[in-house]
Amino acid sequence: AVAHHQAASGGRQVLLDMGRVTRVWGDPNLLPLVINNLISNALKYSVDDPVQVKLRANHGGVVLTVRDEGIGIPLADQPRVFERFYRAGNAHKLSGSGIGLHMVRQIVDLHGGCVVIDSTEGIGTIVTVHLRCPPRDGGVRDGGAVRGGGGTPA
Repeated sequence: AVAHHQAASGGRQVLLDMGRVTRVWGDPNLLPLVINNLISNALKYSVDDPVQVKLRANHGGVVLTVRDEGIGIPLADQPRVFERFYRAGNAHKLSGSGIGLHMVRQIVDLHGGCVVIDSTEGIGTIVTVHLRCPPRDGGVRDGGAVRGGGGTPA
């Protein structure tokens, strides 16, 4: 995913730090959509600075962080950025449909995780995705996306 985005953005730098994480549990078709959308947004809404992507093991799960030093999201728009078709006021000059972050949240919710945005207009944005690992017995976990061990490592 990183190489694809670097090529598509004219060689913009995407710094990837996976720490010691070698596998992430989840749907192998859906989780790449999350990663691709977040990297694509970070590249689209920032100009020259590298985009930083980090993946870390954390308390029985993993944390994905995508950081840019772009236009940021105005404070007034932040409560609505996960709504379908919503676009921040400073984003209308750039291409987009307003479904990306909505889709990210839906996919993360399906995996029993959460997504948090920390953004300052004119400074940049940090998107953090928390995903839990499946229970060791592969069974049902309260509030999670695991049902009878149906997930696979992505």
